[in-house]
Amino acid sequence: MLNAVFRANLGRAMQAHPDKVEAICRRAGYSSSYVRRVIAGHKPNPTLLFVECMATALDASVADLLKD
Repeated sequence: MLNAVFRANLGRAMQAHPDKVEAICRRAGYSSSYVRRVIAGHKPNPTLLFVECMATALDASVADLLKD
């Protein structure tokens, strides 16, 4: 369940962010294809490092990406 919440919040945060997906992913240190696979659920268990990097790249907190 937490994974589904994270994936939904990550997708919404990326859509709402003014920067392009590629720029956000580059700042986070991940390829845009990898991030898209996480959001789509094809990478079911993202690491805490991934969550932290994405939160930082989105100028958000980890809590923002994990809250239901």
